[in-house]
Amino acid sequence: MTRAIVLLLLAWPVLANGTVLVTGCGQTVRGVGELTGDLDCSGITDEAVRLTGRLHLNGFTITGNPAHDVVECSGGCMVEGPGTITGGSEGVIGNGHVRIVDVTVTLNTGDGIHADSNARVTGGTVTDNAGDGIRSNRGARLYDSVVSGNVGTGVQADVGAVLNGCTVTANGADGVTAGGTLRVRETVVGGNALDGVRGRRVVLRDATLTGNATSASCGVTDDCADVASAAPPRLYGTNACGTSRDVVLGGPWGVCTND
Repeated sequence: MTRAIVLLLLAWPVLANGTVLVTGCGQTVRGVGELTGDLDCSGITDEAVRLTGRLHLNGFTITGNPAHDVVECSGGCMVEGPGTITGGSEGVIGNGHVRIVDVTVTLNTGDGIHADSNARVTGGTVTDNAGDGIRSNRGARLYDSVVSGNVGTGVQADVGAVLNGCTVTANGADGVTAGGTLRVRETVVGGNALDGVRGRRVVLRDATLTGNATSASCGVTDDCADVASAAPPRLYGTNACGTSRDVVLGGPWGVCTND
């Protein structure tokens, strides 16, 4: 074993089962990492953690530097809470699939979560980030999560998106935007500045979409509605929606209360 490898093992403790103990800033984790305490990396000019695999936060907080990402994922990765990721540029960024479970991602200077591939968030709280809450270059799936108070769009997916049991409120642009089909079930979307939800196709089931289009630009420079789509929205179960709009031809779809 080379001297460099010996020093690396001494610097980053590894349990007998191969789990890496995350004890310092700038650490690289391959496989499974366990956070052992709050990690304040606000003073380093680097990512707080580089991850390939899975990171358990164990109830602790990782604080990043505003100019650098907090958790940078290579390939697919998973960050599992409870715990908090805050204070960095992007909270969690990955060049593959990104999965977040029971984690609070808040007060980052860019996007809360940014995935080059699919993003999946379960039991997450993504709030008050200065970019989008969740940004996926492919698809996004959210379950039992809260996305609110982000400066940009709450959830933005270039392909399709699914939201089930979520709350998306008070974001500074759209609540949820999808380039393909957007499926919203048992979810509340309200108080967002522009469209509540917008997709090529929108499917609602037992959802509440009211009180969006809060920006002064709506009706002046922007067309805004609670439900915006390129094809007629499909509604199943009991839904509440205030307004709808056809993003291609303009005008309402005639499916919401105030259409």
